[in-house]
Amino acid sequence: MREEVLASRSKMAVALTALIVFAVPAAGVALGAHGARAADGTAGLRGVSASAILGDGGPEGMLLRLEEAAGEVDGEVPEGFLREVGLPQECRDVRTDGDGGVVGCTVEGDAREVLEGIELRMRGLGWTSVPLGNGEGATFVKEGGSITWVMVTCTQVGPATSVVFRCNG
Repeated sequence: MREEVLASRSKMAVALTALIVFAVPAAGVALGAHGARAADGTAGLRGVSASAILGDGGPEGMLLRLEEAAGEVDGEVPEGFLREVGLPQECRDVRTDGDGGVVGCTVEGDAREVLEGIELRMRGLGWTSVPLGNGEGATFVKEGGSITWVMVTCTQVGPATSVVFRCNG
């Protein structure tokens, strides 16, 4: 019974983490033409009603559209990201926004140990790290290359760690 509860909680945590990570790009896809323009011509939601955002299905429909859009976002990790940043060994459930700006994966193990492994590997690639302070994560910077800034967060989800890379590439 306890194992079933832990497994269920782990699955929910992974789903929520993925939803949070992909909510912004997915919202853009899900909202489509519903986005309004501000007076200065930039995109915004000023003047858009909740029903326009939620659509016909209400909150459940919006959640479904976000999940579908997040599924569409899943793609191949760009070669530049793999070359300059890389992924932890033995990672699974790799997801990306397609251009390498956000890449997520799951790694078995403790969040602190997973982050230490990522830091060690990235230092070998010329990155300098600065701890985030709260939680398990760090910001990495380097000179040169197409990617010069990466923020890595590691979130413990049961026996595994959800890793999210956000970068300027």
